[in-house]
Amino acid sequence: MSIFTELQDRFVYYQNLITYENKPKAAKILFAVALIYLLSPIDLIPDFIPIIGWIDDLIIVPMLISMAFSRIEAVRRKDMEEKQKNSVSGQSTPDHCETI
Repeated sequence: MSIFTELQDRFVYYQNLITYENKPKAAKILFAVALIYLLSPIDLIPDFIPIIGWIDDLIIVPMLISMAFSRIEAVRRKDMEEKQKNSVSGQSTPDHCETI
């Protein structure tokens, strides 16, 4: 597999996670915290210190985003397992119906 196709597959994978409709609230909060931390002038290590000031951004922001993606993936897998379990037992609900 070429590097281009692998990057394209990863891009599609993360795009599917971002657009997943049943995102947990914790993932949304982690994305917001990552964005706020990235844009905020207040950091653990001030950004005006060359190189060292940017290292905390390069560590904390990807860590928060990774945590958010892992929470979305966990919910997505759980939903898929429940859907598969329901379809195996014959209790599947149509996609257009909402469960209460």
